[in-house]
Amino acid sequence: MRNAQTEHGRGLRTVLLFVGTVTFILGTLGIVLPLLPTVPFYLLTAACFARGSRRMSEWFLSSRWYRVYVMPYKNRDGMSWYTKIMILLGVTILLGIGFWRMESIPVGRVIVAVVWLCHLVFFLRFMRTIPRAEELERMRIQEEILQEEEERPVGDCEQI
Repeated sequence: MRNAQTEHGRGLRTVLLFVGTVTFILGTLGIVLPLLPTVPFYLLTAACFARGSRRMSEWFLSSRWYRVYVMPYKNRDGMSWYTKIMILLGVTILLGIGFWRMESIPVGRVIVAVVWLCHLVFFLRFMRTIPRAEELERMRIQEEILQEEEERPVGDCEQI
């Protein structure tokens, strides 16, 4: 017979896994839709998965999405000019389309313009710039670490 605390813990884990999954989807959509912020959603995903399931947390923290979009921000490692330009180019194109489509909605245009300016200021002023070779080396090292972890025998994993 299960006690009330175990049922409460199981229900909380289910809610955390659900919220983590939803924020993961929103963060992934944020990669191509600049109005959705990728990093905050991915940080919330990591927090929910960490509390909800060890296996889901390990999966997310080892995913390419986390390593490419969150780790440089979280660790304050910085990004190369190439990465910054590619991100800002995508943001500019997509926000430009949104700006153009909001021809009859001046408030919407102002909001889109402010979001675009915030992206520019953040990436050009606050995100440290590193050489491309350093960025590629950091990603190569992370890939090696992940491959080593995958080759190790896995013990009993927590059930979802």
